[in-house]
Amino acid sequence: MRLILSLIMLSLGCVEQVDDMSKEKPRDKVIKLPEPKLEGKTTVEEAIKNRRSRRSYLKNPLTQQEVSQILWSAQGITGNMPYYRAAPSAGATDPLELYLIAGQVEGMNEGIYPYNPVKNTLTLKKTGDVRDSLAAAALN
Repeated sequence: MRLILSLIMLSLGCVEQVDDMSKEKPRDKVIKLPEPKLEGKTTVEEAIKNRRSRRSYLKNPLTQQEVSQILWSAQGITGNMPYYRAAPSAGATDPLELYLIAGQVEGMNEGIYPYNPVKNTLTLKKTGDVRDSLAAAALN
């Protein structure tokens, strides 16, 4: 997964390797996300039953609360010892790194943000809207 992301990002003209992008530097813009909701009204069974793929999207930007919920659901911290994650991994190695490719998110610049699940933060690493370039690179 990291190799694929590295290749896509290199093809987009990102000069930094993925390993460098995930490390915070003093000059980086860090965004503390709102805490995710840990209880909902929909059961797992209802969510599975009602799941549908969509190809048309609203023009409304996502909120930081929605982004936080999505990222937490994918790789968030669910407990201690040292950290339990929302998604399982073999041997608790947690080999996946999650990146937000932001286009329209309230209060955030367009760009690439690695997600830090321990701090529930995003760090701006590359500015600009790369969504079309990323989609084209993924389909080639």
